[in-house]
Amino acid sequence: MTQRQRNILLNVAICAAVIAAGGGIFAGLAALRKEPETKEPPRQVFNVTVFEVEAADLREIISGFGTVVADREVEYSAQVGGEIVEISPLLKVGTLVAGASRSESEPLDPLLRIDPKVYVERETQAENALAETEAQKNLLAGQKANNGRLVEQAEQDEQDAKAEYDRAKANFAGKIITDSAFTQARLEYNRYYSALLTLQNEATLFPAQEETLKQQILSLKTKIKLASIEVGHTHVNAPFSGVLSEVHVEKGQLVQPGSKLFRVTNLDVVEIAVPLHALDAAKIHERLKTGRQPSVEIAVNETTQSIWTGRVTRIAPRADEATRTIDVFVEVTNEPGAIPLLPGTFVQARIEGPILKNAIAIPRDAVLGSHPEHGRVFVVKEGVTKSRTVKIQRRLEGMAFVEDELSPGEQLLLTNLDVVKDGSHVIVQSQRSLSEELAGQTTLQPHSTPKAAPPVGVSGE
Repeated sequence: MTQRQRNILLNVAICAAVIAAGGGIFAGLAALRKEPETKEPPRQVFNVTVFEVEAADLREIISGFGTVVADREVEYSAQVGGEIVEISPLLKVGTLVAGASRSESEPLDPLLRIDPKVYVERETQAENALAETEAQKNLLAGQKANNGRLVEQAEQDEQDAKAEYDRAKANFAGKIITDSAFTQARLEYNRYYSALLTLQNEATLFPAQEETLKQQILSLKTKIKLASIEVGHTHVNAPFSGVLSEVHVEKGQLVQPGSKLFRVTNLDVVEIAVPLHALDAAKIHERLKTGRQPSVEIAVNETTQSIWTGRVTRIAPRADEATRTIDVFVEVTNEPGAIPLLPGTFVQARIEGPILKNAIAIPRDAVLGSHPEHGRVFVVKEGVTKSRTVKIQRRLEGMAFVEDELSPGEQLLLTNLDVVKDGSHVIVQSQRSLSEELAGQTTLQPHSTPKAAPPVGVSGE
C-alpha cells in the first residue's frame, strides 16, 4: 500500500470519527430538550348590540303620495262681450282679492270693467217698450169700461125695440097696421139687436187682449232684468275670496262671452287625492264607515318630518283600471300664520291605519334568511347565543311581526350576525328598545289607549 493510499484512508477515518462524534453530541443535546407545553386557544367573545323584545299596541301608518289641489279654484270667464275699458291695479298674479259674495252694503271695486254701452241701451229699450205696453194696457182698460157702459145702453135700447116690435106684431096680426109699418118695426128691432151683439162680441175680446198685454209686460220685465244682469256682468269681480293665480286679459282687449279673464284660487282648504292599494284603502274605509275620519300627517317627502295635518274625508267608489289603486281624499285646512300647503305641491300623506293589538315587532335586521314567511334569529341569554326559527306574519318597513316564538324581555342579536353561531359568547355593549326602533319608522307608531273619562261628579287626577 502506497503512502498516498494510507493518507486517504486516514482522512476517511478522521471524517467518520468527526461525524460520529457530532452525531453523539446532537443526540445528547436532543435528549436534554423538553417537549413544549400545549395551551388551549383563547375563547373568542364578540361585543354586540341587542334588541329587547316587547309586546305593544302599534298604530299602522298607511302612506301614499299625491298632488295638492285647491278645494275651490275657478277660471273665471267673461259673461258678456265688449272692450275692456278699465283694469284694476289688483288684477295681478299673487294678489289677494275679495269675493263678490260680500254684503251689498260694502260694494267692491271691480277687477275689470267691460264697456257697458250696448247693454245699457238694451235695458233702456226694454224699459221704453214696457212703458208703451203698460200705456196700451191702460187704454184697453178705458175701452173696456166704455164698452161696458155701451153694452148696458144697447141692452136697454134692444129691450125697448123688442117691446115696440112685439106691439107692431100684435097690431099686424089684428090688421091694425100695414105690412110696411110692421116691416119697418122689425128692421128697427134688428138694428138694435145687431148693435148689442157687436158690443157684446167686443166685450168677449177684452180678456184675450188683456192676457196678451199681461204676457208682453212680463216678457219685457224679464228683458229688463236680463239687460240689468248683463250690465252688472260688465263689472267683473272674483266669484269668491282668494288669490289670483292667472290673468289672461289687458285693457283695451276685446272679449267675447266665454273668453278667459283670470283664475282665482282659495287656499283656505286644499285637497289631496292619494292613490292606495285596495287593501290599504279598505282599512281606511272601515274607519270611515264608523264615522271616524282618520287624521293624516303630510310631509314633502318620505324622509322628512310632517309639516301639515289633515283628515280623510272620502274614498273613491271604484279603482283606477290602469294603476289598480283607489283614490283616498285628504282635506287640509291652511291655518292663518302657518306655512300654507299650496296647490301643485307633490307630498307624502301618512294616514292613520288600524291598531295592531299586543303585537311583537322586531327589527328586520335581526332576522336571517330571505324567506317571506319564516326566518332565524339569535337569542342572547347569559352571554351565549342560541338560534331560533320564527314565523313572520308580515314585514312593514324596517320591522317584522312574529308570532309567539319570542317572549317579551328576550334579547335578540342585532350585530355580528355574519360570524356568530350557536353557543357563541358575547358581551352586550348596547341595547335598543322598540321605541328607539320606531323612531325612524314612518309606517308604524306606538299607540297608547286614552284613559277613560271619570264618572260624572268624580274628579280625575
